[in-house]
Amino acid sequence: MEYTGIQLSAMTALAVLASGSDGNIDKKELEVISHHLHAFVQDEEKIKNLLAAALLIKFEDAAKIVKDMNYEQKRHFAAFIGVIILADGTISDDELEYWKALSAATNLPHMTIRDAANIFVNNMVGNQNSTSYVNSNGSGGKNFGCLIWIVVIAIVIIFVA
Repeated sequence: MEYTGIQLSAMTALAVLASGSDGNIDKKELEVISHHLHAFVQDEEKIKNLLAAALLIKFEDAAKIVKDMNYEQKRHFAAFIGVIILADGTISDDELEYWKALSAATNLPHMTIRDAANIFVNNMVGNQNSTSYVNSNGSGGKNFGCLIWIVVIAIVIIFVA
Protein backbone atom coordinates (compact mmCIF):
# COMPACT_ATOMS: atom_id res chain seq x y z
CA MET A 1 0.00 0.00 0.00
CA GLU A 2 1.28 3.44 -0.87
CA TYR A 3 0.43 6.92 0.39
CA THR A 4 1.57 10.35 -0.68
CA GLY A 5 3.03 12.72 1.88
CA ILE A 6 -0.15 14.79 1.99
CA GLN A 7 -2.24 11.66 2.51
CA LEU A 8 -0.05 10.66 5.46
CA SER A 9 -0.32 14.17 6.90
CA ALA A 10 -4.11 14.12 6.55
CA MET A 11 -4.33 10.67 8.11
CA THR A 12 -2.10 11.76 10.99
CA ALA A 13 -4.14 14.91 11.61
CA LEU A 14 -7.39 12.95 11.72
CA ALA A 15 -5.78 10.27 13.89
CA VAL A 16 -4.69 12.87 16.47
CA LEU A 17 -8.26 14.18 16.52
CA ALA A 18 -9.48 10.61 17.08
CA SER A 19 -7.05 10.29 19.96
CA GLY A 20 -8.46 13.38 21.64
CA SER A 21 -12.11 12.72 20.84
CA ASP A 22 -12.71 11.31 24.32
CA GLY A 23 -11.21 14.39 25.97
CA ASN A 24 -7.92 12.65 26.75
CA ILE A 25 -4.98 12.12 24.41
CA ASP A 26 -3.41 8.95 25.78
CA LYS A 27 0.29 8.16 25.37
CA LYS A 28 -0.57 4.73 23.94
CA GLU A 29 -2.73 6.32 21.26
CA LEU A 30 0.06 8.70 20.28
CA GLU A 31 2.49 5.79 20.14
CA VAL A 32 0.22 3.97 17.68
CA ILE A 33 0.09 7.12 15.54
CA SER A 34 3.87 7.53 15.72
CA HIS A 35 4.58 3.88 14.90
CA HIS A 36 2.14 4.02 12.01
CA LEU A 37 3.86 7.07 10.52
CA HIS A 38 7.30 5.50 11.05
CA ALA A 39 6.13 2.36 9.27
CA PHE A 40 5.71 4.41 6.10
CA VAL A 41 8.53 6.94 6.51
CA GLN A 42 11.93 6.22 8.00
CA ASP A 43 13.57 9.59 7.27
CA GLU A 44 13.20 11.78 10.39
CA GLU A 45 13.29 15.02 8.39
CA LYS A 46 10.40 13.83 6.21
CA ILE A 47 8.50 12.81 9.33
CA LYS A 48 8.97 16.30 10.80
CA ASN A 49 7.64 17.83 7.58
CA LEU A 50 4.63 15.48 7.53
CA LEU A 51 3.87 16.27 11.19
CA ALA A 52 4.16 20.01 10.53
CA ALA A 53 1.67 19.66 7.68
CA ALA A 54 -0.61 17.54 9.89
CA LEU A 55 -0.68 20.28 12.53
CA LEU A 56 -1.72 22.89 9.99
CA ILE A 57 -4.32 21.01 7.99
CA LYS A 58 -7.99 21.72 8.70
CA PHE A 59 -10.38 18.85 9.38
CA GLU A 60 -12.37 19.57 6.21
CA ASP A 61 -9.22 19.52 4.06
CA ALA A 62 -7.89 16.35 5.69
CA ALA A 63 -11.28 14.66 5.28
CA LYS A 64 -11.37 15.60 1.57
CA ILE A 65 -7.91 14.09 1.06
CA VAL A 66 -8.98 10.85 2.73
CA LYS A 67 -12.29 10.83 0.85
CA ASP A 68 -10.34 10.90 -2.43
CA MET A 69 -8.16 7.89 -1.50
CA ASN A 70 -8.85 4.48 -3.04
CA TYR A 71 -10.89 1.80 -1.26
CA GLU A 72 -7.91 -0.15 0.13
CA GLN A 73 -6.29 3.01 1.49
CA LYS A 74 -9.58 4.01 3.13
CA ARG A 75 -10.02 0.52 4.56
CA HIS A 76 -6.57 0.68 6.12
CA PHE A 77 -7.23 4.19 7.43
CA ALA A 78 -10.56 3.18 8.98
CA ALA A 79 -8.81 0.26 10.68
CA PHE A 80 -6.05 2.62 11.86
CA ILE A 81 -8.64 4.89 13.52
CA GLY A 82 -10.29 1.87 15.14
CA VAL A 83 -6.93 0.76 16.56
CA ILE A 84 -6.31 4.23 17.98
CA ILE A 85 -9.66 4.00 19.72
CA LEU A 86 -8.60 0.60 21.12
CA ALA A 87 -5.09 1.64 22.15
CA ASP A 88 -5.84 2.90 25.66
CA GLY A 89 -8.01 -0.12 26.46
CA THR A 90 -11.16 1.98 26.82
CA ILE A 91 -13.68 2.61 24.08
CA SER A 92 -15.79 5.69 24.79
CA ASP A 93 -19.02 6.74 23.14
CA ASP A 94 -17.28 9.97 22.07
CA GLU A 95 -14.57 8.00 20.26
CA LEU A 96 -17.15 5.86 18.49
CA GLU A 97 -19.13 8.98 17.51
CA TYR A 98 -15.96 10.57 16.08
CA TRP A 99 -15.21 7.40 14.11
CA LYS A 100 -18.81 7.32 12.83
CA ALA A 101 -18.73 11.03 11.84
CA LEU A 102 -15.30 10.67 10.22
CA SER A 103 -16.48 7.59 8.33
CA ALA A 104 -19.48 9.51 7.00
CA ALA A 105 -17.38 12.54 6.02
CA THR A 106 -14.80 10.45 4.17
CA ASN A 107 -16.87 7.51 2.91
CA LEU A 108 -14.83 5.00 4.91
CA PRO A 109 -15.85 1.33 4.75
CA HIS A 110 -17.98 0.24 7.69
CA MET A 111 -16.35 -2.14 10.16
CA THR A 112 -16.45 -3.20 13.77
CA ILE A 113 -13.66 -2.48 16.24
CA ARG A 114 -12.66 -6.15 16.02
CA ASP A 115 -12.57 -5.92 12.21
CA ALA A 116 -10.46 -2.77 12.48
CA ALA A 117 -7.89 -4.45 14.70
CA ASN A 118 -7.68 -7.51 12.45
CA ILE A 119 -7.38 -5.44 9.26
CA PHE A 120 -4.74 -3.18 10.80
CA VAL A 121 -2.66 -6.12 12.02
CA ASN A 122 -2.87 -7.79 8.61
CA ASN A 123 -1.95 -4.57 6.78
CA MET A 124 0.97 -3.75 9.03
CA VAL A 125 2.47 -7.25 9.22
CA GLY A 126 0.93 -9.39 6.53
CA ASN A 127 1.84 -6.93 3.80
CA GLN A 128 4.89 -5.30 5.32
CA ASN A 129 6.99 -5.84 2.22
CA SER A 130 4.42 -4.19 -0.04
CA THR A 131 3.52 -1.18 2.09
CA SER A 132 5.40 2.00 1.42
CA TYR A 133 5.39 5.74 1.55
CA VAL A 134 5.80 7.47 -1.78
CA ASN A 135 6.65 11.15 -1.83
CA SER A 136 6.24 13.53 -4.73
CA ASN A 137 9.30 12.22 -6.59
CA GLY A 138 8.25 8.57 -6.18
CA SER A 139 10.88 7.57 -3.65
CA GLY A 140 10.15 6.16 -0.24
CA GLY A 141 10.86 3.51 2.35
CA LYS A 142 9.42 0.08 3.03
CA ASN A 143 7.27 -0.66 6.04
CA PHE A 144 9.16 -2.61 8.67
CA GLY A 145 6.03 -3.17 10.74
CA CYS A 146 4.92 -2.30 14.24
CA LEU A 147 5.52 -5.65 15.91
CA ILE A 148 5.19 -4.45 19.50
CA TRP A 149 1.84 -2.82 18.75
CA ILE A 150 0.62 -5.91 17.01
CA VAL A 151 1.05 -7.84 20.25
CA VAL A 152 -0.73 -5.06 22.18
CA ILE A 153 -3.56 -4.94 19.65
CA ALA A 154 -3.94 -8.72 19.74
CA ILE A 155 -4.24 -8.58 23.53
CA VAL A 156 -6.80 -5.80 23.32
CA ILE A 157 -8.82 -7.78 20.76
CA ILE A 158 -8.95 -10.72 23.14
CA PHE A 159 -9.79 -8.78 26.31
CA VAL A 160 -11.70 -5.68 25.18
CA ALA A 161 -13.37 -6.19 21.83
